[in-house]
Amino acid sequence: MVFIDSLFTSIGNSVIYSSEVRGTTGSEGKDEFGGREITDTETSYKILSQYNFIDQKNKFMFGWSRGSITSFLAMKKGLQFNSVVVVVGSVPDLKIGGEKRSAMKELYRELIPEYSIDSEAALAKRSANYWPEKINSPLLIIHGEKDWRAPVEGPIELGKKLKALNKPYKLILYPDSGHDISENRIELKKEINDWFKKYWVY
Repeated sequence: MVFIDSLFTSIGNSVIYSSEVRGTTGSEGKDEFGGREITDTETSYKILSQYNFIDQKNKFMFGWSRGSITSFLAMKKGLQFNSVVVVVGSVPDLKIGGEKRSAMKELYRELIPEYSIDSEAALAKRSANYWPEKINSPLLIIHGEKDWRAPVEGPIELGKKLKALNKPYKLILYPDSGHDISENRIELKKEINDWFKKYWVY
């Protein structure tokens, strides 16, 4: 949160909201890796929409690693944002993730309830590459080409699909960075701030 908060310093006062994934750090429920817990995001969106002290014409979403799946699914659910940023190992295609990293298949089997019934459908349901038309906000994708946790092929393919649909997006790849993009943090912060400011309504 300290790092994320620093991303917004050039924009001005911002309300930053983040929720825990179900079943983590003592929270209730069970993580379904993009399953029913997406309702928590929907509920949070509705609650935050009721506060007068929040500028309702400026809503943005930031997905970090696993949070990218939540960001994609939020748009699939129809939640509206000025723009969305997914960075540090975005996962728009869980199938590719499982093929490139065998440990992910075990994680899918453990967390996704319907995986044992129809793995293809379960992964497609959670993968933006299968429904790019649902991406309803300008999307910035930043990814390290040396990321072994989240294969770069997924974001590249999503970029191609968004381009074919004439969706507003920007894909930035850092050849020398891995999952946390620690080698390009200065450039990373600038790109994120510039993207948010580009769609800020004054």
